[in-house]
This record gives sequence, structure tokens and C-alpha cells, in this order.
Amino acid sequence: MSQPDLVLDLDLDGLLDFQTLIQACETEDEVGCVLRLHLAFERMIDFYISKAANPEMLSFAEKEKEFSRKVERAVFLGLPLTIANVARHVGQIRNKVAHELKPINRHKLDHLIKVIDENLICCLDGEKKLSDYKIELVGKSPDEVVRLGTHGDRYDFIVAVAAALHCSGIIIGKRLALDKAKQHFLSAINLTA
Repeated sequence: MSQPDLVLDLDLDGLLDFQTLIQACETEDEVGCVLRLHLAFERMIDFYISKAANPEMLSFAEKEKEFSRKVERAVFLGLPLTIANVARHVGQIRNKVAHELKPINRHKLDHLIKVIDENLICCLDGEKKLSDYKIELVGKSPDEVVRLGTHGDRYDFIVAVAAALHCSGIIIGKRLALDKAKQHFLSAINLTA
């Protein structure tokens, strides 16, 4: 007897905040760029928490406002540490730029790039490196391609965080789909997790 196909209703709307990402790429303001990219990462963490937590748990727990606490909560709900590690580094750069009004620190940026390469990109494609990623600024400079090392630290931060968001989105989507499939399987055989 064949089993019916498993259909998962997985709403990923809101996983990636493309509008904020575009605004970060198009602004000339480094502080605004860093804040927007951090916000896009924070919204991804918020999305994960909203999907991974039991709705009753969410209504009971006080909503976190601090980014690092949101990341901790997401880790407790199963967010891969690879994503949390990148989020921590993005947050550190954001804090330096936003609170001290200093330019992006090249040493911290190089460390972020290394962390993204080692924690996210290698998980998806062991052959690729962050230096293989590119972005095109379609609205601002049509046909212009930006890669690491071609346009300065702000653009290197944009490429790094955009790639991190891309990889994290794929990993989170897969994680949520697997969790939903597991719930379906357990309910089909009358077990509970």
C-alpha cells in the first residue's frame, strides 16, 4: 500500500527582508547601511522564533528587544549555532558603528568574512567561498557588480551580510521544513515529541 505524498504548508514569507536589504545597498550612509543589514538579520531571527516556538510559549514569554537575547532564544529553539555565530559578529560590528559612530573596523570585518566562510557557506557548498559571491546594484548602478575587495569596507560588509542572509535563509527554511515533517510523521504514528 503506497503512502500519500507529504505536503507541508510552510509559509516562509518574512524570512528575508529584501526591501531593507535593497535600502542598505543603495544608501551612501555607512551607519544607515550597517543598521539596515543588522535589522534584516534581526528580522530573520524574529521570523525563526515565531515559526520554531509553540504559539503558547510565545504568548507566555516576554518579547525580547535586545538582539543578543533574541539570538539566544532562537538557539534554545534550535537555530543552528553556525547562524548564531554569524549573527553575533554582525551585532558586534553594528554596535561599534552605531554607538561609537566609527567606520566599519576592517579587522572585525575580515573576521566576519572568515566566520561566514567557515560557518555558513561551507555548509551549503564546500567548494564556494564568500569571495565567489557578488551583488548587483540594479537600482543604484545598473550592471555594476560588487565583489569583496572591489568597492571598500561598506560594500564588503554588504556582500558579506547579504551572503550570510542568503545562506541562513536556506538553512532556516530546511530546518523548519524538517521540523514540520517530523511533527507530521509523529502525529501519523500517534507519537508526540
